[in-house]
Amino acid sequence: MAAIIQLRFPATEATLGGTIAAVPGVRMEVEKFASAADESKRPLIWIQTDDYGAVDGALSADPTVASHAVVGEAEGRRLYELAWTDPADVTFCALERFGGHLRYASLTDGQWAVELLFPTRERLSRMYEAITERGLPITVDSIHELDEATADRPLTENQRRTLETALATGYYDIPRETTLSDLAEEMDVSHQALSERLRRAHKQLVTTALNGHPMNGPTDLETDRPHR
Repeated sequence: MAAIIQLRFPATEATLGGTIAAVPGVRMEVEKFASAADESKRPLIWIQTDDYGAVDGALSADPTVASHAVVGEAEGRRLYELAWTDPADVTFCALERFGGHLRYASLTDGQWAVELLFPTRERLSRMYEAITERGLPITVDSIHELDEATADRPLTENQRRTLETALATGYYDIPRETTLSDLAEEMDVSHQALSERLRRAHKQLVTTALNGHPMNGPTDLETDRPHR
């Protein structure tokens, strides 16, 4: 049975560690990842920071990066296309080496949060053993089988847990019973990390809702308008 693992590891001890250490507070999210088996395709990574000059300088000096280029920009973030110095030694490639498929990877607060899908539990176990033998300290947040429920569910476990906490504490009440800062403190994460996690969760829920319910009826404005 296929299995999904969600894990975290210190960013400075992995690929791009030099860049991340040189630019405090930098945030990253993988848009498209390229495996070591196909060097013709290059990874695309969103980067957000207050100092892109520092990012460019750090990428140029990063021993894991052969080249980099900005290929897009949106919502205050820049999309970088990277080429690895040694694709076979890239941390993400190592995670996929035993048949895993990278579903999500995001950097906040100095840690990579990653979700991978493996065709079998055996391959997942082999990946974990190989990575820990390399000395990379991994924290496993969850492991679960890919069943009908998880296949249809658009949220990660962290996103679901965040939404449940936000709902229970009155974040979605009108007026709100708690603030984003209070919620971040309760969940022991930074304000920025929680804001990004909620934004991604909301985007996934809205996308799923719109894909499942074509907008061919009256608008919300029309249906919510009070009768006079």
